[in-house]
Amino acid sequence: MRICLYSAYEIYNSEERVFEASSYKIGFGLEKPAVKLREKIMELGHTLNTFDKYSIDEFDLFIFLDLPKKNLWLLKQLKKLNKVMYLIILESPIINTINLKTKYHRYFKFIFTYNDSKISNEKYILSPIPQSFPETSKIEKNFDECKFITIIASKRKVNKKKELYSERERIINWFEKKHPGKLDLYGFGWDRYVFNESSMLRIFNRFKILSSLYFKTPKSYCGTTPNKLKTLESYKFCICYENVREVSGYITEKLFDCFFSKCIPIYLGSNIEDYIDEGCYIDMRKFKNYEELYQYVENITKLEYHKYIDCIEAYLRSSKARMFTATAFANRIIEKIEKE
Repeated sequence: MRICLYSAYEIYNSEERVFEASSYKIGFGLEKPAVKLREKIMELGHTLNTFDKYSIDEFDLFIFLDLPKKNLWLLKQLKKLNKVMYLIILESPIINTINLKTKYHRYFKFIFTYNDSKISNEKYILSPIPQSFPETSKIEKNFDECKFITIIASKRKVNKKKELYSERERIINWFEKKHPGKLDLYGFGWDRYVFNESSMLRIFNRFKILSSLYFKTPKSYCGTTPNKLKTLESYKFCICYENVREVSGYITEKLFDCFFSKCIPIYLGSNIEDYIDEGCYIDMRKFKNYEELYQYVENITKLEYHKYIDCIEAYLRSSKARMFTATAFANRIIEKIEKE
């Protein structure tokens, strides 16, 4: 059987780019779930390729990584050809709003989603966003030598309900005003003005010179980082906000990158307590304000800190963590392919 892996992001749909680490400019190991899926499919004697490998007629099954907002016509064409289609929902609902439109779900035989509140029948299969677990995680954290706190995130402006991009900006501004020099900020876009993505002016986000005019870069800004995990290793804490809050099951690499680097995440986002042991993270929801949070992390003892690290290490070894692995992700899909 010839299977096509089709991404909502066009850049990954040719020359096998979805399987290449060099295709992903931000993040660690983002290609690994696709690579693991291809390995498992090849073990069954099938192939998995990008859209340009064969003609539409030559593919037997199509696996979509999120709904393709710009190419929804493809769903109708494949339906006419009686092609089997699976959908894997990975993106947040404020970035890919089409994923939420159930009128498009009728095209798919199975839908794999992180949203545990949407599992209404056998068509919908719970599938957490897969993470790239490193082969080894032997990191010795020296509490006394580690820097204090960081944020690693790109700057975006999205005018959508429950977005957390603006909340990141609020805590950055708070640190700069109340505790200057305590926070280190990394990521793309913080050295220029970013126009709202719903604005007609968003096109200027492409031109750094224009968007940098008259813009004051935050004093905490340290530029971009070539290796997120290595950077996180040198910090005690990371402000780890998802891009959206209160979306059930939406737990991304932001949290797990902290775990892999033995950096304690200060988390805000989804129903994390249903998936992750509470001793592994600091829950921002439990603090009345940023000053209360600051006093808590500033006064954590070495013993208390290492209790968090011990809990993280125990969780990563546990059966609860396995559902987030690339292998578990691939196996969920393979289970359905085997019955085709």
